[in-house]
Parts: sequence; C-alpha cells; structure tokens
Amino acid sequence: MVGPDITDVGAEPTPSSSALAPLPARVLVAQTAFPITNTTTSSESCTGKSVQLLSAFKEPLMASALPLTFNQAVRGIAEFIEVAIHTILYVRQVYPADIFIRRRKYDTPVFQSRHPALNEYIAGAIKAITDEISLGNVDKVVVVIKDAEEQPLERFIFAVHHTLDVEGYNKDTSVDGALSVDSMGQYFRSALVKLNMIEAQLGQICLDDLSFAILLELLGDKAPTASHGRDPPPWIPATTQHTTSSVSDAAELHMVRAVDTGIINLSLAVQESEHKLSLLKDAEETGKDKAPT
Repeated sequence: MVGPDITDVGAEPTPSSSALAPLPARVLVAQTAFPITNTTTSSESCTGKSVQLLSAFKEPLMASALPLTFNQAVRGIAEFIEVAIHTILYVRQVYPADIFIRRRKYDTPVFQSRHPALNEYIAGAIKAITDEISLGNVDKVVVVIKDAEEQPLERFIFAVHHTLDVEGYNKDTSVDGALSVDSMGQYFRSALVKLNMIEAQLGQICLDDLSFAILLELLGDKAPTASHGRDPPPWIPATTQHTTSSVSDAAELHMVRAVDTGIINLSLAVQESEHKLSLLKDAEETGKDKAPT
C-alpha cells in the first residue's frame, strides 16, 4: 500500500480514480466520492433490481462454540465494522433511505447500501483496515459525519486494543479463554440494536449536504504497511479537525458497546462535536425567540 508517514493524526482512504472521475482532482476523500445527494433516488443511483448481498452481511455457514482464533477475531471485528458503517450511514441519514436495503445480520435487522460505488469504497477501506488490525497497528477506526462546511458533527469511534500477542504460526489456533464465534456475534448484535436506536439519543441531524469519511488512527508512529497493489486504495493524511485528537472538552461522548473477545478488544462510542452542540443550542434559542408570548 502506498501511504504517507502518519503518526496519530489518522488517515483517509483514497477512492478509485473511476469514482473520482466526475469530481475535481483535489477531492480525495470518501464523503465527496459519490454523486449522491439528499434528492437522489434509487433509480438514479442504483442499477438493476437485484442487489448483491455483500459478504460482510452473510451469516456464518456453521455455528461454532469453539474459542476464537486470532484470525477469526480479526475477520469478525472487521466484518462488524463494515456492517456498522452501512447502518450508521442509514440511521444518520447521510444518504437517502431508498439507496439502502434491509438485511439481517447477527439475527437483527441492519441496512446495506445499494449503491455500487459506495459499497466498493467501504469494502476497500475495510480490507485495508483488516490488514492493519492483523498487524496490530490500529488504535481507532473513526466514521466522521460532517456538514457542508466540512465541520465534524459526529464521530463514531471503533477503538481497537490487542490483549495478547499471537505468533504467526498460531493465528489459526483457538485461544483458550477467548469468546466463541457465537458469543462474539451476540455482542455484535447488541451493538447493532443500539445503533439502530441511536437517533433517540442523538436526535436528527437537520442539515443538508451531509458527508462522511472513514479515518484510520494508528498506534504511535506507525504508518499503513499492508499492501495489495492498487487495491485496497492507499491512505492519505486526514484533516486534523476530523480526527479524535482535535476533540474539545465541550464534546459529548456516548458509549454504545464494548466487546472483549479475549484476543482483541473493541469498543464503539459516538461523540457529538462541540460544533454540533453549538448548532443545536443556536436552533433552540432561535425557536424560543420565535415562540409566541
């Protein structure tokens, strides 16, 4: 993978040149890579009546009560993050509801994008994230939702922590004391149920022209090292204001779910930015001023 010298400022994956074709050359981040607006309809954005079931949304062929292996933990966490990203984009109304289709994963309803370019971009980012988690490089994966001025409104933060070192020759061996595949799926189910209800806690984002980016925040002075040629796309330095390092004390953090697999711990939280809270306060005060006396 071609990547910059990244410390803790995070990184954003670059969409393919074909996805960027209709856009200015300077646009290199996910949220502007797709010609989708709040008025886009499914007929405009999605071709064909048949929607491919993405691999991340498939249920495992066989249940397993055996403890996880290292590689199963990595794949399971990456798969959950991919499903969660699609669901976040739906429940936070970043894109129109009619470009999503309802699926079931972990025995609970989730939402999958029907837009091929969006699916390809998310899948490419997840493939790169999977490699970096396997190498032990990842601190956080962040989905940041932004307004038309590129100001962050919400950050969905997937924090990753390796609890033990596993040698390469042991990565397909079950780890004593680790969760089973079944148990891990139950934890992920709980997290997705909470995600589907997150609007009750966060409220609606009543703004047009929302966008998002997927950020990869690495440990220490590490840089993306996994490489598969031109796929997945390379990472570029992220805008500092989008990363968790730029969060002010006025931001509010809400925990969604934590999962201790016994190999890699994952926690999901959502952070409302100071900018969003300020907009909500201004709207509330404006409403009071207009209220009849």
